[in-house]
Amino acid sequence: MRSKPLTILRPFLALIAICACGIQSPLLGDVVKYDMAVKGSIYDSSSWIGGVLPGSNDVVLVQNTVTGESVTLDITNDLYWAGIYIDAPVSKDLQVTLDGVGSLYLGNQGIETSSGNIKTINIKVPVYLTADQIWAFNSGTFGLYSTTYFQGHTMYMAGRATQEIRTNMVGPGTLLIQGSSISFLDHIYVEDIDVIMNMPSMFSSFTFNDWSSDPLVKSLSIISDGNFKIYSNSEWQCTTNTLGSDIMLNNGFFIVTMDRARSPKMFLSAPGIQREHGMFLFRGRELGETSISNVDTQAVNIVFDNAPDLLGNPAGSGSTMPIMEATVVDPYYNGYGEGFATYDSEYGVRLLDPVTEYATSIIDGQSTLDNISLDTQGTGPITAVLEEPLTIINSLSMTEYGAAGMCGVTVTSAPNATLRINSGMIFAYQYMTNTPTTDDALVLAVPNLDFNGKDGVIFVRETKYGSNGYNNAPFRFRSIPTNISDGGLYFYSTLAAYIYFDGDFTNTYTGPITLGGRPYVRLDRSIDNNAIVGTLIIDGASCQDTNNQLDDDTADVVIKSGSLLIKSGASNSGNSGWETFRDLTMYGGTFTLGGGGGGGASMRNCTLLGGDMKPNRGTLTEISGDVIIAGGELILSVNTDSNRSGVKVDVAGNLTISNTLNAAWGGLYEPISMGYSYYRNPAYVAVTNKVSVYGNAENEKGVAVTRSYSTDSRTMLGELRLKDSVEFYITDGAAEYDFDVDASFADYDTIAGELVKTGEGTLRMTASTNVLSYGIQIDAGRIVLDGGVSNDVAVATGAVIAGNGSIDGNLAFASDAIFESSMINISTSAVLNVSGTVTGAGDVIVDVLEDQ
Repeated sequence: MRSKPLTILRPFLALIAICACGIQSPLLGDVVKYDMAVKGSIYDSSSWIGGVLPGSNDVVLVQNTVTGESVTLDITNDLYWAGIYIDAPVSKDLQVTLDGVGSLYLGNQGIETSSGNIKTINIKVPVYLTADQIWAFNSGTFGLYSTTYFQGHTMYMAGRATQEIRTNMVGPGTLLIQGSSISFLDHIYVEDIDVIMNMPSMFSSFTFNDWSSDPLVKSLSIISDGNFKIYSNSEWQCTTNTLGSDIMLNNGFFIVTMDRARSPKMFLSAPGIQREHGMFLFRGRELGETSISNVDTQAVNIVFDNAPDLLGNPAGSGSTMPIMEATVVDPYYNGYGEGFATYDSEYGVRLLDPVTEYATSIIDGQSTLDNISLDTQGTGPITAVLEEPLTIINSLSMTEYGAAGMCGVTVTSAPNATLRINSGMIFAYQYMTNTPTTDDALVLAVPNLDFNGKDGVIFVRETKYGSNGYNNAPFRFRSIPTNISDGGLYFYSTLAAYIYFDGDFTNTYTGPITLGGRPYVRLDRSIDNNAIVGTLIIDGASCQDTNNQLDDDTADVVIKSGSLLIKSGASNSGNSGWETFRDLTMYGGTFTLGGGGGGGASMRNCTLLGGDMKPNRGTLTEISGDVIIAGGELILSVNTDSNRSGVKVDVAGNLTISNTLNAAWGGLYEPISMGYSYYRNPAYVAVTNKVSVYGNAENEKGVAVTRSYSTDSRTMLGELRLKDSVEFYITDGAAEYDFDVDASFADYDTIAGELVKTGEGTLRMTASTNVLSYGIQIDAGRIVLDGGVSNDVAVATGAVIAGNGSIDGNLAFASDAIFESSMINISTSAVLNVSGTVTGAGDVIVDVLEDQ
């Protein structure tokens, strides 16, 4: 094995994002390791390995040596370091604290933690940024308890750890945040700082709590899909709180939660809030709870410098009161989304008055922009039937209160009738005192549901009860969206909501449908290929496709977070269904073929930029086009069922794997994980065209195909099956083994396979049995054979073969081909065992490496 110098690795994707925002890639200084055996003063050279104190160009490495270790670095005088790297290779529960009366001046290497075993990192001294830098916390919890002075620099904060920031931030400067759950707590203030938040997932959340009124953050930008929360409690120290902000919500939820104890007001300044897609949720005790005449007695209000756009008739009395776009209000502090919000320039955001500002029925053929509330109040089901060609309202609220059998709200229409929702907003809420019956469902069954050119936003706050994947009374969507924006139709929920796409009508809507928040969504239309005709975007929901619900030729699937399960029956029973669609793109979440049996999926192209694709036992995944895996994983499940075969994945196009992971963000990248199978056929991934593997210039741990093992004699291990001659193009990255394969290479049934290795990188083969009838041709780069090959191997000029495996066939070298042998000790070397003949068509170069 070639020796490599110690380096502190930086997050690859983070660097891309930072450079795009103006931060330069950092230069690495020397690494100086703190001696955990001594744990002495950081100002004493004997406390450092090598006896040299770290300086302003050095990275300080703190690394545990025993389980449950903790250390406090006592900063009594100011320190100047390039960065800090904290690692816990031994075991979990490493705790590191920086404390004292001095300050830390931190350079362009910032702070980074390894991806596992760290328990807590606490910084209790003032931090001064002397350069643009990354703070990446990848495990444990992080606490920042003292003021951070940006001094005109940019900090990029990222990582997988949960972070609670209890610090004041003093500018000027810029804070970039991405990719984790971060809370800013305890009466912090933010002075002259631009805060930019990129939240790629609905499960990412950023909470700003107890913002003091003076001084102020300069601007706040939300540029992605997660949840942003402003939260206050009874300990607020000020009565007026201003957020001078540029807030752009691309998707997800913008949540402001207020308490009533100290009567503060929240002012959202600059342009207030802007929205591309997504929803605003405003929560607060008594927020909008009282009538308009008594609104000045309410405890809290949310006020905008620039009033938001309102949808509906000009402000007035009665049911014509306009509402805020994509906004709901919860005045009771116990959930999300009690009803629609309006805005009063004097008193701010408030809930619509349930008595005076809603009409209680839809008048067939009406054209007045009423806000309609169909509310059962336990008096029996409500059914609205529309027959006129066009009925126009401003918004629709469907609400159930009461006992089972006394609820149920249905809005339906004749086939040629249209219901136009002027605001694009529909609200649904089911609160029941016992288990509902099937008659208690919320049903929207309008063949022509017109959204007036806006985003269609359907917020289902909650539906009551559910078991085994079923719900007696879900929100049932049996409508066809029309006259809708390019953004399409959005379903949102933050609580336990069940949403069913069912019915027996023909769906003609070809636009996108987004399932946001955390509802359970069941696609269960009786007409095949009809529940989703365009693009299905899953952004937090748990969606079950019961069988053949996506249009074969036009439907695409995009998963940002949440899950898509293809399975008949309830969510935790039944066999896998079969689904055909066009393209799958994943940024996170899971795509699962469940249950087993003869089910599976057929698609054109598959791109895994994040998340997990998990075909289950006995299923077949057919991909007619290309597969790109660059951050996501293809995981084949273990099969111990005597009635099932192993997982089968068949790729007809090109397979491309790109290692985007840095060691500190996950180390070894496993884009394909094989299970094993009992009784029947093994799990396999079949490839037909070119396989390309692109390494990472920083990640020394490379890319691996792994598989599970069992001591049971019936175990059949996973295989990479090659259809005819398949080129494996592998680039040369930082890893010793650029592509480390622990699966068996094999023929595809009766189709003879050949592995043709190209590219300058290294392919390592560790499986004990590799059977390719056409053998292996190494045209370029290096193969390390640490397993067994049952066929011939040929090495071209300049190409390399190495390893200590076996070849049950012939080994042929072209002129100037290279045989590489590693010295294990003074008398032993790692060489190949060849049972056939070894031939050379000229000189063969023997390269002997010392194993260091």
